[in-house]
Amino acid sequence: MKKIFILFFFLAGTVFSDYVPGEVLVKLKGKKTGIQSSFILSIDVLSLEDRIYKLKLKKSSDIFKVIDELMKDPNVEYAEPNYIRKIQNIKNAVPNDPYLDQQWGLRRIRTPEAWNIEKGGPNVIIAILDTGIDYNHFDIDDKIIGSQSFVASEEDPMDYSGHGTHVSGIVGAEVDNGTGCAGVAWNCKLLAIKCLDKKGNGEDSNVYSAIKYAADYGAKVINMSFGGTGYSKTLKNAVDYAHNKNVLLVAAAGNSGGSQIFYPAGYENVMAVAATDINDRKAYFSQYGYWVDIAAPGVRILSTSPNNKYLYSDGTSMASPFVSGVAGLMFSRYLGTTNTWVFSEIKRLSDRIDIEINGGILNAYKTLCGTNTKPSAFSLIQPAKDSWISNTYPLFKWQRSYDPDWGDEIIYKVFLGVAEEGMKEIVKINDSSVIGDHCFWIPSYKNPLSKGRMYNWMVVVEDSSGGTYSTSVSTFTTTSIVMFPNPAKNGKTVRFRGIPLTKSTCFVSIYTLAGELVEKIPENKGEDVLWNTKPVASGVYLYIISNSEKVFAKGKIGVIK
Repeated sequence: MKKIFILFFFLAGTVFSDYVPGEVLVKLKGKKTGIQSSFILSIDVLSLEDRIYKLKLKKSSDIFKVIDELMKDPNVEYAEPNYIRKIQNIKNAVPNDPYLDQQWGLRRIRTPEAWNIEKGGPNVIIAILDTGIDYNHFDIDDKIIGSQSFVASEEDPMDYSGHGTHVSGIVGAEVDNGTGCAGVAWNCKLLAIKCLDKKGNGEDSNVYSAIKYAADYGAKVINMSFGGTGYSKTLKNAVDYAHNKNVLLVAAAGNSGGSQIFYPAGYENVMAVAATDINDRKAYFSQYGYWVDIAAPGVRILSTSPNNKYLYSDGTSMASPFVSGVAGLMFSRYLGTTNTWVFSEIKRLSDRIDIEINGGILNAYKTLCGTNTKPSAFSLIQPAKDSWISNTYPLFKWQRSYDPDWGDEIIYKVFLGVAEEGMKEIVKINDSSVIGDHCFWIPSYKNPLSKGRMYNWMVVVEDSSGGTYSTSVSTFTTTSIVMFPNPAKNGKTVRFRGIPLTKSTCFVSIYTLAGELVEKIPENKGEDVLWNTKPVASGVYLYIISNSEKVFAKGKIGVIK
C-alpha cells in the first residue's frame, strides 16, 4: 500500500485509501450488543456510549466480504474498514537558523499586526492531533498543558517523526523569548495528542479516540494535519461530537494535487485548509475544490523540529496550523463565542483571490479587527461554570451584549447567592461605563464571599425599550485549595495545599481518565499532601479531594515524562 501512496503525486485525480488489514469498525443499533460472524477473531470496545467496536478478523479473511456479511445483520448500523490517515507534508528537511524574519507565513497573514489586538490567552487550549510533540523542545515546552498517546506501540507522546513538533511550532512556538521562531497563538496552550505513529500513519480508531479526548479535555481548537480519501462514519461521529461541544476542528486538505475530497477535512464540521506559496499561488501539491474552505501559507515554512532544532517543510500540514492559531486568538478575544461564528469570520474575512477553493487566503489581522459583526452570545465567562476558586473577592466577567435592536441605555444586573439560599440582585452596571468587549465586577471588601460554599450567579440585561435577556445560571465553589505544578514534568512531585481538616479524613484520590484509581492519599495534618508522579506514565489524570460527606475540589493534572 505504501507504493500506492507514493503514486498520489503522479496519478492526477486518482487517489487510493489505505486501511488496517484484518480490522473492521462496526456500529450497532439501539442497545444491541451482539455481533455474529465466523470471521471474527476478537472484539475491542472503541466506545460503549456510541456502540462502536473494532473487530479483528481471522487471517486470510476478505475484509469487504466480512463487511457485506455484517451489513446484512439487522443489529448493525454500519461496518467499514479501519482507514489509515497520513500526515500531509512534503518532506524538505533543511535545517536553518531560527529567525522570525524567515517566517514569511506570519507576515503574509499579518500576524504581527494581529498581535497588537490579541495575543491569545492561556485559558484557550489548542489540541495538536499528530505524531506527538517533542515536549522537551525549549521553544515549546512551556506551552504544553497536557499530553496523551493513542498509539499502542508508542505509549510516550514524544514525537519520533518530527511532523507533530513542526506543526506545533507553527501554532504556538513561544514568542518574545529571545529564542527560535514564533507561533501564531502567542499565549494559548497546546495539548499534545499522539494518534499517528512515527511513520505518520494513524488508524481511524485512534483518531476517533483522540478527537473525543481533546473535546472532553476542554480544547477549543483541534488541529489535524493529516488525512485520507476514505469516508468513515466512525470518524464523522467523533468530529460531530467535538463540534457539538463548541470545538472548532481544522484539517489539512491534502497533498495529492487534485480535487478529490480528503477526510477529516472534507466533513461538514471541519475547516479544510489548502496551501499557498509566497506569491499567493496555490501550491502545486495542494488539494482544491468547492469543499476547501480557506488557504494559508504552506511552502517553505520554518518551524520547530525535535532535539531543539528548526527546519523548513512544505504541505497542507503546515497551512492548517496557521488557521488553528488564528482560531485560538479569536476564541481568546471573544470569550464565550461559538465555533460556528469563529469558522464563518475566519472564512469571511480572508483575502479573496482565485485559487480554486471556496474561500480566500487567511488574514489574521482582518479577522481580529476587521469584523463588522459581533458574537451574539451573551454569556458568563468568569468564574467559570463548575470551577473552584480560592479568592473571596473574585473577578466576575461576562460578554457584553451586541443586539442592534436594543435601545440606547443598557443595564446589566448581577445576581449572586449561596446555592441553597437563592440568588439576589447585588449590583447594576450601565453599559455606557463599559470599555471593551467584556463587563467586570468585583465584590467590595465589606462583603467578601465565604470560603467552602457553592454559589450560583447570572446576569440579566435590560434596555430602555423594555427588552430583557438573561444568561443561564452558573455555579462555582470557593475553596482555599491550590495544586502545583501542573503539568508535572520529569517525575516532579505534585503538592496539594490548603486541604481542609474535617472530622472525617480527607483524601486526595488520583484517577485515570478511564476512571481507574491510581492512588488515594490521606490528608497530612494541615501540611501539603504530596503525589509522587515518578511511577505513573505520561498523560492526563483526574484528582478529587473529598471526605466521606463532601467533595471539596476536583480537576485534571498533566504528567509529562
